[in-house]
Amino acid sequence: MNDRLKRLLEKWSAKPTVGAKRNLLIVLVFVVVCAAEGAMFIQTTGPLSIPDTDLHANSIYAVVTGQEFNPVQGHKDPYGNQVRVQHITGDSRYLFRTGMHNGMVSDLLEEFHQEASRQNGRHSHASFLSHFLYDKHRVIQESTDRQHALTVTIPVKTLTNRSNQYFPIVYAPQALGVWIGMKIGLSPFANWQLGRITNFLLFLALYALAIAILPRGKAFLAILGVLPMTVFMASSLMADALFISVATLFVALVLKCAESGGRMGNGALAGLVALTALLVFCKGVYVALALLVMVLPKKVLSTKRKIGFVAVSMLVSLPIYGVWSVMFSSTFPNVNVAQNVAYAGKRPVKIVAMVLYSTLSAFWQNAPKYSFDVMAFVVLIVVWLGYIAYNRRVFKTKKNESWIAVYRYALTSLVILALILLAIYAIEALIWNRLYYMGWNDYLMGMEERYFFPLLPLLLTVAYTDKAARADLDYRQ
Repeated sequence: MNDRLKRLLEKWSAKPTVGAKRNLLIVLVFVVVCAAEGAMFIQTTGPLSIPDTDLHANSIYAVVTGQEFNPVQGHKDPYGNQVRVQHITGDSRYLFRTGMHNGMVSDLLEEFHQEASRQNGRHSHASFLSHFLYDKHRVIQESTDRQHALTVTIPVKTLTNRSNQYFPIVYAPQALGVWIGMKIGLSPFANWQLGRITNFLLFLALYALAIAILPRGKAFLAILGVLPMTVFMASSLMADALFISVATLFVALVLKCAESGGRMGNGALAGLVALTALLVFCKGVYVALALLVMVLPKKVLSTKRKIGFVAVSMLVSLPIYGVWSVMFSSTFPNVNVAQNVAYAGKRPVKIVAMVLYSTLSAFWQNAPKYSFDVMAFVVLIVVWLGYIAYNRRVFKTKKNESWIAVYRYALTSLVILALILLAIYAIEALIWNRLYYMGWNDYLMGMEERYFFPLLPLLLTVAYTDKAARADLDYRQ
């Protein structure tokens, strides 16, 4: 025991290596830059200026007030679908969502930027940050602090509620902030803002951890984390902050194990199980990221342990998620799903063609078109090419190496991307589109650019090649 303690003390007292210093520097730069961006968004934009406040804000309030498991009632929506409606009761200043402003993230950022340009010079008291972004709806949202608190129940005829669409755990970070604010007596607007801050702090922690454990590409991953749309979502009340950070940490941990070339420790395997369960709870389609674990070399993770990984991950997540889905969950379509399903049964080839066409057209249909996302896209491509060039040595292979084995992670990433896009478009085909009015080459509506952001860390896999491949080759020999 004394020898072990002595070795630990020597390790702690040793001077940090150049690599450790560089690692710490990149993490610190990321945290500082991302925190500055997040503070700007929190200061200039309203908490209810986000997509789908009836989903995000209402779900947070339900978790804070212990109503996330309120019973649901069957109800026929205006499109003829049988949906499960969850009623939640509470303070009208939260549930009426005064001044809410809905829109896609890129549209909102562009609107805030244009409004800032119109505001320049009009108000001398305007803050410095408002010269870059200005949300006119923020003032309306703040006005709730001056309203009388009334006890109301939603949904009502003019207000929808989707608090039972996502598993409640994805709103725990935001709910923590709102709960703290309520306990110390802050105003409703301040509580929403505090919910944004706790959501953002968890994002910062998980993303910084991903950068820290990633063997190579740390700077590239840090740049992905400070893209304007990423930080806007991370500093909002949206659940997307958790989707992105969990997916990023998952990919980073897999690549760390792949790069080591040695047997994966039980701690790392337990971490991957926990992250996989979170992916199931967050948004089921992203669990396809777990395919990266399945292509790890046998020397890193044996077939027996891979089977165990799948079994434990599913045992941890599916019973809980399944019970919640059966008892509480509901989707809220914009078309008659039964008609779409019946039509798809009669025209399966057409529907498959539509899904494939939309998947192949996904980028062009969602191509950046506004200043913030165009700038971010250009930076992303330039930095990614620089990342590839910097790691060009890893693309050298030996004659006895399998091309598929060498590029297993990049190839698997392409499969993951295709599977997730196909799944999203298949779902959106049924709940967003009137299929019987559409041609086979009509683009399926419902995809949003923010759905791509949890997948951006897969770009790292292009430079993770030979170490894992050679480990597998050595194992087989």
